[in-house]
Amino acid sequence: MKKVIFSLAACCIVAAVNAQNKFYVLPSVGAGISNIHQTFYSPVVQESDIKNDVVFNYNTQLLLGYQWKHFVIETGAQYLTTGNSNEFAFVTVEPPQPEFLYRKVTYKYTSITIPVQIGYEIPVSPAFSVTPTIGANIGFNLSQQYSWKDLNDHESTEKLPNDLYGNNFKKTSIWGNAGVRLSYKINERIAIVGGPGFQYMLNNFVEDPVISSTFKSTQRNYSLDFNLGVRVNLL
Repeated sequence: MKKVIFSLAACCIVAAVNAQNKFYVLPSVGAGISNIHQTFYSPVVQESDIKNDVVFNYNTQLLLGYQWKHFVIETGAQYLTTGNSNEFAFVTVEPPQPEFLYRKVTYKYTSITIPVQIGYEIPVSPAFSVTPTIGANIGFNLSQQYSWKDLNDHESTEKLPNDLYGNNFKKTSIWGNAGVRLSYKINERIAIVGGPGFQYMLNNFVEDPVISSTFKSTQRNYSLDFNLGVRVNLL
C-alpha cells in the first residue's frame, strides 16, 4: 500500500513539474512612438540647430519561449520600425525680405532584429500574471525612408539609395530591451498578453566618415511601444 501511495505521489510531482516547464510561442504586434538620441561634433552644425521630435512606429514579432517554474527565456525574430522628425531652416528670397521658415522632415528606419530575453512570472491570481523582461537584440538594419514638405506644403517621400545607406549607417546594431507583460489565461494552453516595451540602440548607428573631416555625429534610435499578442503553450 505504501508503494502505491509513493508511486502516486511521485507521479503527481512529475506532472506538476511538467506543467510548470513548458515551451510556447508568442506572436505579437505593437505600436508606439520612436525618436533618436543624437549628438554632433561640428563647428558648423550645432545640436540646437536641429529639433528632433517623436514619430509613430510599429513592430511585429514571433517569439519562442521556455518556462521553467516562474522563469522564462525567449528568442525569435522581430520586424521593427523606428525614426524621428526634425525641423530645418529654409530661406526664402521673395520680397520684401529674406525669411527663415522651418519645414519638418520625417525619417523612418526599418530593421530585422533577433531578441534574446529573460523574465520572471509573478502570479497575481489563477488567471492573471505579470512578467517583467529584460534582454538584448541583434539588429540587421535595412533601409531609411524620408519625407518632407516644400515651401508650398507639397509632401514628397523618397527612399535613401542602398549605396548611400550603406555608406552612412551601420548594417548591424545591438539593442537593449525591457518590458512588462500582463497575461490573462483563457485556458491551460492559451493566454492573452500585452504591455509596454522599450528598445534602445546601444551602438552608434552612424558610420564614421570615409574621408577625415571635422564633422562627426552619433545616433541611437529608440522606441516605446505597447505590444499585444497571444501566448500558446506547446504540447
